[in-house]
Amino acid sequence: MPEFLEVLKTRRSIRHYKAQIPSKKMILEILDLSRYCANAHHSQPFRYIVIFNSTIKGNLIKAMVSQYEQDLRNDGTPEPQITTITENATNTFLNSPILILACITLDDMHKYPDLERQRCELLMAVQSCANSLQNLLLIAHAKNLGACWYCAPLFCPDIVKSILNLPQSYIPQAFITLGMPDETPAPLSRKQLKEIVQFIE
Repeated sequence: MPEFLEVLKTRRSIRHYKAQIPSKKMILEILDLSRYCANAHHSQPFRYIVIFNSTIKGNLIKAMVSQYEQDLRNDGTPEPQITTITENATNTFLNSPILILACITLDDMHKYPDLERQRCELLMAVQSCANSLQNLLLIAHAKNLGACWYCAPLFCPDIVKSILNLPQSYIPQAFITLGMPDETPAPLSRKQLKEIVQFIE
């Protein structure tokens, strides 16, 4: 247990990686353990797509960045700033040794006739996926790998689904970059417990 607590406290978001690519065996070990998370109805609504093909990855990132550029222009962002932002985003994903897409599906979730309860099922699927992703990040760190969670796919799900030819029921949620860490980020400050905890006695 002390070792687990150390993993929990020392995990950091890693954005810079060495060129070495983790093996498929290592990736499968991480994803296997990621399944052992609390999830709604034990439905396991999370799905993972590991993108190895560099051409497909390039096409995906190019299309996503094109949408990002348009969104930034619509926001009134100056062109030089758009260039900097999109170049950084492009490099982040293209230079990642491994890029993993996390999706949810409602196929095995409960079905309700009213929109409010069905919305709750969607939220439970999202929460379940987040639990699995937390496992993924902690397990990667425990295996001396680095990883970082990005929610870019949320902003252009149709592009992601089209280029990767995903099933219609898949709902893209996040990218995880994964590889051998080439940095050691300093610890970030955390809110005080009194800011996030309330006892009702």
